[in-house]
Amino acid sequence: MNNDLITLALDLLSCTQKELAVKLAVSPTQISKWKKGEYMSFESREKLKKILEIDNLDPSFILLVGSIENARNWDRLIHFIAELAEEQAETGYNTIPLQDELEILSSDMFRILKEIGIEIPKSFPHQFLLDYNNIMSG
Repeated sequence: MNNDLITLALDLLSCTQKELAVKLAVSPTQISKWKKGEYMSFESREKLKKILEIDNLDPSFILLVGSIENARNWDRLIHFIAELAEEQAETGYNTIPLQDELEILSSDMFRILKEIGIEIPKSFPHQFLLDYNNIMSG
């Protein structure tokens, strides 16, 4: 996952590993190590996520769907569908995974879709750009 975060940072910031190292106050060698998957401290991960403004979005999910905006849109849609499913569930159905306490529902779902050969659109379908809060309250 570190390598995806570094790959995403290099792409979004349009910078070199050396420039990224300066932004994070680490050595360029450290960036190379992280890119190869070596352990990254929680503090470094959080600092980089803050610079990228990705909140709790999974970097591999962002890379898979093509942009932070796409990831946020897909995440909203997936959580809207999960909330509907949870509300409509019959007694006895286990809907706990839909509550997404670990914030991995969208990234796990898209990872599975990719693994089974479903091609992820490069842009979020405009027909799904809805005010989901308004739908739920209406």
